[in-house]
Amino acid sequence: MKMGQDSYYRGGLTIARLTVRCQLLCVVVLAIAICTGCISSHVHQTQARELVGAIDDLLVSEKLCRDRNDCTHKQYFFIRPSTVIEITVYGITDRSIAKKIIGLCIDAHAKYPEIRYELEMYTQTKEETLKGEPKTTILQLILKKEK
Repeated sequence: MKMGQDSYYRGGLTIARLTVRCQLLCVVVLAIAICTGCISSHVHQTQARELVGAIDDLLVSEKLCRDRNDCTHKQYFFIRPSTVIEITVYGITDRSIAKKIIGLCIDAHAKYPEIRYELEMYTQTKEETLKGEPKTTILQLILKKEK
């Protein structure tokens, strides 16, 4: 062996070994990124379900829906839990009902202050927005823990 090769091999790393180590590192980093995304997308499922139930019950009591299934069918609101809980409300133009939904979000945040809640309310229904009508935002509210 030549002097350069000998000292190169003595270090224990060949190009092939270095390539394999880089590939393993990439796989580990990718796995962590994927798992973090998977976990964080479901972190606040329980709290989100509680809020869904509360909003459904409100809409039923206000006679906007016959029952929870009807509320789901009418698509008045969507909740997406991830690292935050995003609440999007469509087509609720009655101010008293809108205020009650805001109150439910505030109550949920008071119960779980470590969770950030993001509420958006639009005058259009979900169906109207899917048809391409521009959204008219009536409220954007962010509830988060103070630092």
